[in-house]
Amino acid sequence: MKRKPKIEYYWVHMAGMTVNPAVNWRLVGANGEVMCQSTQGFRDKTDARRSVDAVTSTLFGRASPDGLEVPREVGPGRKPK
Repeated sequence: MKRKPKIEYYWVHMAGMTVNPAVNWRLVGANGEVMCQSTQGFRDKTDARRSVDAVTSTLFGRASPDGLEVPREVGPGRKPK
């Protein structure tokens, strides 16, 4: 099966945030290499997705270029306790 690029969302515990974990994201290429990532620490997946949208609109404008496949999104799973 051919691997495809993906956007991974994942939970992290940031320094100084003892109660609420944060969501980060990264773009992983088909070869498994991390191409781009954000370690800002968003409140939830929706906020992280807004960041991904900001990056893509900055690179490609509002309309995505022809032939660009939108990577699949995975994670972050249940919020850790």
